Amino acid sequence: PQQPPPLELEPVPDPTTMTIGDEADPSPLLPDPFLPLWAYILGGIILIAAYFILRRFLASPAAQQSRRAREAFISAKQSIEEAARSDLSPSETATQLSFALRSYLTKVSDDPTLFQTHEEFILSDKALSSLAEKPREITSDFFEKLAELKYGKSSKTLENRSEICQESADLLVNLHSNYVHIDTPS
Repeated sequence: PQQPPPLELEPVPDPTTMTIGDEADPSPLLPDPFLPLWAYILGGIILIAAYFILRRFLASPAAQQSRRAREAFISAKQSIEEAARSDLSPSETATQLSFALRSYLTKVSDDPTLFQTHEEFILSDKALSSLAEKPREITSDFFEKLAELKYGKSSKTLENRSEICQESADLLVNLHSNYVHIDTPS
């Protein structure tokens, strides 16, 4: 049988005779310890995005409800302010105000009041069920007033339109304070 060729080993230098200049430079064999700048920027963006995504999904239900109520309040308030500045007819103004308030109620109470008729809304228990009796009556009466403007043969003047817009804004603030108070854990 054939024998493998003998291994040729380099002789190990004698450590007592080696000098510093004899050592080999290992830097060509090592990876570069620094990443390019774009890699650090991309990593930072990913970390920040992950933080906000996790924060949004891991937020407590009460915090999510509070945020949703705040966003709904701001949106409804802007709609009411737009109605106050517009040159819409009283009927169109009442429709826009009703839509703004119902949008708010839909978002804070998870009730489809936005898509109900006036009669369905008044007969529905869910939208206003979490409110105390007095705010519930005030809200119901105000929606009756809006219904008269929307469907009636009203010839209200511009001053009355600004008045009804102010009443809508006041009702929105009242509703929001009631819903925020209800949703706040004790």
